Amino acid sequence: MTGQMPGELIYEYTIQSTGATSYGVPALDVLVSGVADIPPQGARYDLAFQGPIVGQRLRGPRPAAQEPAAERE
Repeated sequence: MTGQMPGELIYEYTIQSTGATSYGVPALDVLVSGVADIPPQGARYDLAFQGPIVGQRLRGPRPAAQEPAAERE
């Protein structure tokens, strides 16, 4: 996304992708490259990333997920 978002800035983040797990569907890089289509039943991926999130309104660490997605369901 480019350009300035309206409203007050509450945080900034810089992330680095560290992995993607697919569940019974084509690998994410194959799907994104256009080599494969999204299956009719949809696609599910767990994305892993790391990087700092900073802002005056944030306090303490904010993990995106505390446990694997399968355990949350």
